[in-house]
Amino acid sequence: MDVPEDKRRYGRPHRLEDVLILIQALAATPNTSGQVTENVLSGDNTRLHPQSAESKKWAEIAKEHPEFFRLSGQAEDAIMLVYQYISKAKPSDEMIGKMMENAVITHDREVERLQKGEERKLEAKKLSLTKLSMILSAVLGIGSIIVAVVALIVKK
Repeated sequence: MDVPEDKRRYGRPHRLEDVLILIQALAATPNTSGQVTENVLSGDNTRLHPQSAESKKWAEIAKEHPEFFRLSGQAEDAIMLVYQYISKAKPSDEMIGKMMENAVITHDREVERLQKGEERKLEAKKLSLTKLSMILSAVLGIGSIIVAVVALIVKK
């Protein structure tokens, strides 16, 4: 089963790194609400910036990964971990490790699905070429039979 383009989240270059960084940054925030705004994460050149080429803001990454993050605030630029949103508590080191492990597992599975999809497309192309070759051979074979029959008829 091919993964639709809009669902290919982890298959994007540097996406896994961005998700792991965002999990760690949010888990390390000292405020009790667990919310961190875009400005705090990447407010100046010394702060963190997403590595994914198509994502310019952390909020975009958070929006594409609801399995880990929630957006809140009026401008929807306040990001928090789903864990903190639900439990109203800071995640333990063990929980952070589990979230990061789940991100890696999800990434690996999606990349594997994408690779298998590409392999299936290539195999389908090979089969199509094989069928086309067989059809052409059959047509040429029939053509040579017709030429032979016409030659026999002309000889008589």
